Amino acid sequence: MLYGAVTKPLIADGTANGILTIDDVGLFYPNALVTLVSPMAPTLNLIVVDLISRTEFLVRDLYAATFNTYKDVSAYRVSDGAQVMRPLAAISNVSSVSLNSGIYTNGTDVVLDFGPQGSDFLSTTVTGQGWVTPTAVMSVTIVDNNRAQEAVLEQIHLSVENLIPGVGFDILAHAPNGLFYGTLNIRVMGTVS
Repeated sequence: MLYGAVTKPLIADGTANGILTIDDVGLFYPNALVTLVSPMAPTLNLIVVDLISRTEFLVRDLYAATFNTYKDVSAYRVSDGAQVMRPLAAISNVSSVSLNSGIYTNGTDVVLDFGPQGSDFLSTTVTGQGWVTPTAVMSVTIVDNNRAQEAVLEQIHLSVENLIPGVGFDILAHAPNGLFYGTLNIRVMGTVS
Protein backbone atom coordinates (compact mmCIF):
# COMPACT_ATOMS: atom_id res chain seq x y z
CA MET A 1 0.00 0.00 0.00
CA LEU A 2 1.39 3.45 -0.84
CA TYR A 3 0.69 6.39 1.46
CA GLY A 4 1.35 9.98 0.43
CA ALA A 5 3.33 12.43 2.50
CA VAL A 6 1.49 13.55 5.64
CA THR A 7 1.74 16.91 7.42
CA LYS A 8 -0.06 17.37 10.74
CA PRO A 9 -0.11 20.41 13.02
CA LEU A 10 0.59 19.80 16.69
CA ILE A 11 -2.54 20.09 18.87
CA ALA A 12 -0.53 20.27 22.12
CA ASP A 13 2.96 21.58 22.77
CA GLY A 14 5.79 19.05 22.46
CA THR A 15 7.20 17.68 25.71
CA ALA A 16 10.68 17.32 27.18
CA ASN A 17 10.30 13.52 27.15
CA GLY A 18 9.62 13.23 23.41
CA ILE A 19 5.81 13.21 23.18
CA LEU A 20 4.13 14.80 20.17
CA THR A 21 0.35 15.21 19.98
CA ILE A 22 -1.62 15.45 16.73
CA ASP A 23 -5.30 14.87 15.88
CA ASP A 24 -4.78 11.26 14.72
CA VAL A 25 -1.65 9.08 14.56
CA GLY A 26 -3.29 6.70 12.05
CA LEU A 27 -0.73 7.25 9.29
CA PHE A 28 2.29 7.23 11.63
CA TYR A 29 3.95 4.02 12.82
CA PRO A 30 6.96 2.85 14.87
CA ASN A 31 10.32 3.35 13.11
CA ALA A 32 8.82 5.94 10.72
CA LEU A 33 11.08 8.81 9.78
CA VAL A 34 9.40 12.16 10.58
CA THR A 35 10.42 15.80 10.40
CA LEU A 36 9.38 18.34 13.04
CA VAL A 37 9.23 21.96 11.82
CA SER A 38 8.49 25.30 13.45
CA PRO A 39 9.24 28.89 12.46
CA MET A 40 10.63 29.40 16.00
CA ALA A 41 12.88 26.31 16.33
CA PRO A 42 15.30 24.31 14.15
CA THR A 43 13.98 21.55 11.91
CA LEU A 44 14.45 18.10 13.49
CA ASN A 45 14.71 14.71 11.78
CA LEU A 46 13.20 12.15 14.15
CA ILE A 47 12.11 8.52 14.41
CA VAL A 48 8.78 7.44 15.83
CA VAL A 49 9.60 5.16 18.77
CA ASP A 50 6.07 4.10 19.70
CA LEU A 51 2.43 5.10 19.50
CA ILE A 52 1.07 6.00 22.93
CA SER A 53 -2.56 6.69 22.07
CA ARG A 54 -4.70 7.65 19.09
CA THR A 55 -3.27 11.17 19.28
CA GLU A 56 0.21 10.82 20.85
CA PHE A 57 3.51 9.24 19.87
CA LEU A 58 7.09 9.15 21.20
CA VAL A 59 10.05 10.32 19.12
CA ARG A 60 13.82 10.16 19.33
CA ASP A 61 16.55 11.90 17.36
CA LEU A 62 17.40 10.16 14.10
CA TYR A 63 21.08 10.34 14.97
CA ALA A 64 20.83 9.37 18.66
CA ALA A 65 23.52 6.97 19.86
CA THR A 66 21.09 5.05 22.06
CA PHE A 67 17.54 3.91 21.41
CA ASN A 68 16.04 4.48 24.83
CA THR A 69 16.52 8.24 24.94
CA TYR A 70 13.69 10.45 23.76
CA LYS A 71 14.16 13.81 22.06
CA ASP A 72 13.25 16.98 23.97
CA VAL A 73 10.65 18.58 21.69
CA SER A 74 9.34 21.13 24.23
CA ALA A 75 10.45 24.05 21.99
CA TYR A 76 7.82 23.02 19.41
CA ARG A 77 4.59 24.80 20.30
CA VAL A 78 1.06 24.98 18.94
CA SER A 79 1.15 28.79 19.18
CA ASP A 80 4.18 28.86 16.85
CA GLY A 81 2.50 26.69 14.20
CA ALA A 82 4.72 23.63 14.74
CA GLN A 83 4.02 20.70 12.41
CA VAL A 84 5.18 17.10 12.06
CA MET A 85 5.68 15.61 8.58
CA ARG A 86 6.05 12.01 7.42
CA PRO A 87 7.43 11.54 3.88
CA LEU A 88 5.92 9.34 1.18
CA ALA A 89 6.01 5.73 2.39
CA ALA A 90 5.14 2.27 1.17
CA ILE A 91 3.60 0.30 4.02
CA SER A 92 2.74 -3.36 3.98
CA ASN A 93 -0.18 -4.77 5.94
CA VAL A 94 1.33 -3.87 9.28
CA SER A 95 -0.05 -5.95 12.10
CA SER A 96 2.86 -4.97 14.32
CA VAL A 97 1.80 -1.39 15.05
CA SER A 98 0.60 -1.28 18.61
CA LEU A 99 -0.27 0.99 21.50
CA ASN A 100 1.21 1.13 24.99
CA SER A 101 4.44 -0.81 24.52
CA GLY A 102 4.68 -1.44 28.25
CA ILE A 103 2.15 -4.30 28.00
CA TYR A 104 4.48 -6.72 26.23
CA THR A 105 5.33 -9.80 28.26
CA ASN A 106 6.96 -12.09 25.66
CA GLY A 107 9.50 -11.67 22.94
CA THR A 108 12.39 -12.92 20.89
CA ASP A 109 15.34 -11.49 18.97
CA VAL A 110 15.57 -12.32 15.27
CA VAL A 111 18.35 -11.80 12.72
CA LEU A 112 17.05 -10.92 9.26
CA ASP A 113 19.53 -11.84 6.51
CA PHE A 114 19.09 -9.90 3.28
CA GLY A 115 22.25 -11.59 1.93
CA PRO A 116 25.41 -10.19 0.33
CA GLN A 117 23.61 -9.66 -3.00
CA GLY A 118 20.79 -7.80 -1.23
CA SER A 119 17.03 -8.10 -1.42
CA ASP A 120 14.05 -5.75 -1.41
CA PHE A 121 11.73 -8.29 0.25
CA LEU A 122 12.37 -10.91 2.89
CA SER A 123 10.12 -13.38 4.70
CA THR A 124 11.51 -15.11 7.80
CA THR A 125 9.61 -17.78 9.75
CA VAL A 126 10.11 -17.74 13.53
CA THR A 127 9.19 -20.91 15.44
CA GLY A 128 9.47 -22.12 19.03
CA GLN A 129 7.25 -19.33 20.37
CA GLY A 130 4.72 -21.17 22.55
CA TRP A 131 3.20 -17.90 23.81
CA VAL A 132 1.78 -16.92 20.39
CA THR A 133 -2.02 -16.90 20.14
CA PRO A 134 -4.26 -15.90 17.21
CA THR A 135 -5.03 -12.60 18.98
CA ALA A 136 -1.53 -11.76 20.25
CA VAL A 137 -0.64 -8.07 20.00
CA MET A 138 2.78 -7.79 18.34
CA SER A 139 5.43 -5.09 17.95
CA VAL A 140 8.66 -5.23 15.99
CA THR A 141 11.67 -2.98 16.64
CA ILE A 142 15.10 -2.62 15.07
CA VAL A 143 17.68 -3.25 17.82
CA ASP A 144 20.82 -3.23 15.66
CA ASN A 145 22.61 -0.04 16.76
CA ASN A 146 25.09 -0.37 13.89
CA ARG A 147 22.47 -0.58 11.14
CA ALA A 148 19.36 1.13 12.56
CA GLN A 149 20.02 4.51 10.98
CA GLU A 150 20.64 2.92 7.60
CA ALA A 151 17.44 0.84 7.91
CA VAL A 152 15.42 3.94 8.79
CA LEU A 153 16.88 5.99 5.94
CA GLU A 154 16.11 3.11 3.56
CA GLN A 155 12.56 3.05 5.03
CA ILE A 156 12.69 -0.67 5.85
CA HIS A 157 9.16 -1.75 6.79
CA LEU A 158 8.68 -4.68 9.13
CA SER A 159 5.49 -6.56 9.93
CA VAL A 160 4.49 -9.64 11.87
CA GLU A 161 2.15 -11.88 9.91
CA ASN A 162 0.70 -15.41 9.86
CA LEU A 163 0.44 -16.02 13.62
CA ILE A 164 0.37 -19.77 14.32
CA PRO A 165 -0.88 -20.45 17.87
CA GLY A 166 1.75 -22.09 20.08
CA VAL A 167 4.29 -22.13 17.25
CA GLY A 168 5.35 -18.72 15.87
CA PHE A 169 4.90 -16.24 13.06
CA ASP A 170 6.44 -14.76 9.92
CA ILE A 171 8.43 -11.53 9.79
CA LEU A 172 8.02 -9.66 6.52
CA ALA A 173 10.64 -7.04 5.65
CA HIS A 174 10.28 -4.71 2.68
CA ALA A 175 12.90 -2.28 1.36
CA PRO A 176 10.87 0.08 -0.88
CA ASN A 177 13.92 2.09 -2.02
CA GLY A 178 15.77 -0.88 -3.54
CA LEU A 179 18.06 -3.59 -2.29
CA PHE A 180 19.09 -3.82 1.38
CA TYR A 181 22.25 -5.81 2.16
CA GLY A 182 23.50 -7.98 5.01
CA THR A 183 21.86 -8.69 8.34
CA LEU A 184 19.56 -6.65 10.56
CA ASN A 185 18.83 -7.47 14.21
CA ILE A 186 15.23 -6.97 15.33
CA ARG A 187 13.20 -7.70 18.45
CA VAL A 188 9.63 -9.01 18.27
CA MET A 189 7.58 -8.40 21.39
CA GLY A 190 4.06 -9.59 22.04
CA THR A 191 1.41 -10.25 24.58
CA VAL A 192 -1.54 -12.58 24.75
CA SER A 193 -4.71 -10.55 24.31
